[in-house]
Amino acid sequence: MSWVHDFFDDAYADAALVAPPEPAWVDALLARLALVPGMRVLDQCCGVGRLSRVLTERGLEVHGVDITPLYVERARALGGTYTCADAGAFVPEEPVHCVLNWWSSFGYAPSDEVNATLAARAREALLPGGTYALELTHGPHVLANHRAHFESEVGGLRVVRTSRLDRDTNLLHQTWILGSDPRPRRGVVRLYGPASLTALLHGVGFTKVQVAADLAGTPLTEAHPRMVVVAS
Repeated sequence: MSWVHDFFDDAYADAALVAPPEPAWVDALLARLALVPGMRVLDQCCGVGRLSRVLTERGLEVHGVDITPLYVERARALGGTYTCADAGAFVPEEPVHCVLNWWSSFGYAPSDEVNATLAARAREALLPGGTYALELTHGPHVLANHRAHFESEVGGLRVVRTSRLDRDTNLLHQTWILGSDPRPRRGVVRLYGPASLTALLHGVGFTKVQVAADLAGTPLTEAHPRMVVVAS
């Protein structure tokens, strides 16, 4: 996952990682995961703390962990508890009611074994009956609708992405250009679908896995680009 250190910087954070989620979305997240004030939450791959902060404002005790020192510094500057570490090697001292891994922060390694370490640490961090909730790209949708080139605007910044899909390994190799910065940012993501991710989660000890297209529980189909997974 060495590409992570080159990809994530201030420019990307300012464009894509600072806008807080809508209050209605936060309401839906809390309802879906049955989170109430006073519960403890671990935010895996927390970035600059966009999600951690709003959950803290709702009365939850949130501990964020991220591998990017710059992001952890930015998060701490606004208050809260954050640790700079590989989420696949971090377990908080006090067990939590819920672990979150949100907004495509899972699958950054080419191998299932490495990616499974995040799920394993989540399992170790949870109180009995706790939940591990993930939101990520729906692999089967990408496999059916892959676009090698697209351009968009994120946070006022023009983004150009080219990609190559290895269908034998389910790896998506990507190159990004952000704004006027000519430096190519390269990364690779392992694509998961309901079956493969459920198997991975079962493999580290989760016994119940629910998959949907969104927090409302919409049944997942190939037409949905994202998926929400809740394991307990």
